[in-house]
Amino acid sequence: MGDWVLRALAAVEAASQEQGNLSGNGVDSLRAAIMRDGRVDAGEALRLLSLHRSNAPVVREAGWADLFVEALADHFALSREVPDWSEEDLRPNWSAAIARTADALAFGKLTNNAQSSSWRASIDALAVGEGEAAVLVDALSADGMVLDSTEIRLLSSLFSRAVSYPQSFRGFAMTAVASTVARDKAITEEEVALVRAIVMGPASCEGLAVSRAEADMIVAIDSACDRDARAAGWPRLFTQAIGLHVLHGAGSPGVVDAEEAQWIARNVPSASPEAEALNEFLKAS
Repeated sequence: MGDWVLRALAAVEAASQEQGNLSGNGVDSLRAAIMRDGRVDAGEALRLLSLHRSNAPVVREAGWADLFVEALADHFALSREVPDWSEEDLRPNWSAAIARTADALAFGKLTNNAQSSSWRASIDALAVGEGEAAVLVDALSADGMVLDSTEIRLLSSLFSRAVSYPQSFRGFAMTAVASTVARDKAITEEEVALVRAIVMGPASCEGLAVSRAEADMIVAIDSACDRDARAAGWPRLFTQAIGLHVLHGAGSPGVVDAEEAQWIARNVPSASPEAEALNEFLKAS
């Protein structure tokens, strides 16, 4: 990260201390500095994480949360350099395709595609790697597992965009949501969005199907909330997730078998609005 980023921040913080107020210029200056080259590098990402955790004056300005989420999501799940596809790369090579298919039929093995390395690089640019996940977990858990709404928004954005990530990172996010809900006895819309991204995002355990572990997590979160302290979007997510689990994520695709019916009976009170909504969802599906 260039020294001018640090100088911009220091100048704004000094000015705000002299004036006794925050004018909003700190966030604007940081955004202009960080986005100047069109990408967020590792040093800038670490600086933003450090600023947020230190509760620096700029963190209390309007617009900080948007900058924090946008910049870090771009760095960790979007902004690595991806090889450009040339016009030649995009032109079908039918002769090569036919030759590769003939080889596969003759020898039972498909040869490596010459474009596979570029394809792998493009996928990696949308993934959160082991090292990156460790950096995020260390920074976000430095003062405990209860995250604030801005940090929850960041995780939601990452899980909504990343095509892969370590299972340990997924476990951290699930634990963070459960810890926050257990503390507050409530679930917010930001937390609903994060749970949805974890269980239905592009790198979720079973795609649109919901696994038993995911369904159990959703039931545990629902049980920890006071009935009148749930975000408006939670009942719908609860119904969809449980419905997708018993229809597609368990042992009898498209059918609710006896074991799944027993699981529903144990986890969804029969006289509750959730049970009625679940029945309607299953009938419609």
